[in-house]
Amino acid sequence: MLYNGVPRDCCMLIPSIRRREASLSGCHGLLRGFHGLGVRCAICRTADRRQLSMPAFTGNYEESRLKQQMGNRTKQRRAGALTLLLYQRPLHPELFKILAAEKVNRRTYDADVWLIEGGHVVSFTTAEGMLAEVITTGPEPATDRGLIQSISCRGEKYHEMTGPGGIKYMISTQEEQLSPNLYEATRQEIAAYAAKRELLTAEIPGGPDSQTGPGLSVLDIERCSHELRVQSFHLFDDSQMVIKTQAIMEVPRA
Repeated sequence: MLYNGVPRDCCMLIPSIRRREASLSGCHGLLRGFHGLGVRCAICRTADRRQLSMPAFTGNYEESRLKQQMGNRTKQRRAGALTLLLYQRPLHPELFKILAAEKVNRRTYDADVWLIEGGHVVSFTTAEGMLAEVITTGPEPATDRGLIQSISCRGEKYHEMTGPGGIKYMISTQEEQLSPNLYEATRQEIAAYAAKRELLTAEIPGGPDSQTGPGLSVLDIERCSHELRVQSFHLFDDSQMVIKTQAIMEVPRA
């Protein structure tokens, strides 16, 4: 079934208010940016794999909503800025507060995927090398040893590189601060979608020992024969911030 010319499933995470009012092409709202990475979207699988760009939001509804958000930012405590850290060595679990974990084993690679407070870690190992991706909102890296790159990802960013052992790496990231009502609707739909798909999920309780406050983190992992694709949603209740990433780690082919 099509909705505004795209598969109906593309819109399943978008709150009903946005489905009524947004006038975007491609995947709408929250999911639209993921198609810019050019991989098959882990939700609707429709994007062309190698069109590597992230389009900006368009439409009068989005413009007015972004203006509203700019005013709200002075009244709300914002979550820490998103940072991408890339390492060329395995990272010890004790460096992080791990909330959920999953292992991936394929003939050409192994991977450890962790949901941590305020982000996630993906460690990708091949016969020739390894690359670890850390998405965090913390102010400082957990360790500097083996750190290849540290990249601030405020707003919308795209990054690609060839890592140790010829591992090809691509990532698209996006931060968006929503109004309270839109955030709550978005959170509920993402939680329902994650439960239906049995995705790796962690509810962050907050509390005095929490660095990020309460929130929700979801990872959608696609295990291919020569590459790993990880799509993430990190939601922060105190600031109504939604962080979305989609990454590919690919084994070099002979």
